[in-house]
Amino acid sequence: MLQHRQNRVVASLFLIFLAVPLARRADTVTTYAITFSGGGTIPTSGSFTYDSAVPQFSNFIVDWGGLSFDLTASANNPYVDGGSPSCIGSSTHAAARLAILTTCNSAGDEGWEAFGKFGLAVLSFQANQSGCIALGPCEEITDDSVPMPFSVIRVSGGGAFSITAVPRTAKTPEPSN
Repeated sequence: MLQHRQNRVVASLFLIFLAVPLARRADTVTTYAITFSGGGTIPTSGSFTYDSAVPQFSNFIVDWGGLSFDLTASANNPYVDGGSPSCIGSSTHAAARLAILTTCNSAGDEGWEAFGKFGLAVLSFQANQSGCIALGPCEEITDDSVPMPFSVIRVSGGGAFSITAVPRTAKTPEPSN
């Protein structure tokens, strides 16, 4: 009888052990919408998906000036120059970039900017410079690989942004026949 109870306890603990990581992984992927404000030509849309368990970005797309920027690679493999802003704390890599978009997004030198440069369009998000070198942002998320058509050669813009988690929608059950 004692052996039977021990087996049940072990089996129960095993099931709990399996369920806890699965429950934690279930809510790790969040989609965010980006709202832009500022001057010049303002992006018409922006969004990304972030998986906090990995951590990693996917589908980080911003539409600006009729061009589509894919910032996914930059968000996952950041450009760092002159230190890390104090607002990211001890976060690194993609987790630090999420902090740039959320924690660091307050009054200061952070924001977005877009412009043309050497035949390419550039769009970037920049962190607050607190804790960095005096000139320029020390961490940013940038896509500067989009060919710039002549129609947007004199287009530029910049300003602030806000990030909002997009609520998950419940799946609608299919009607039965």
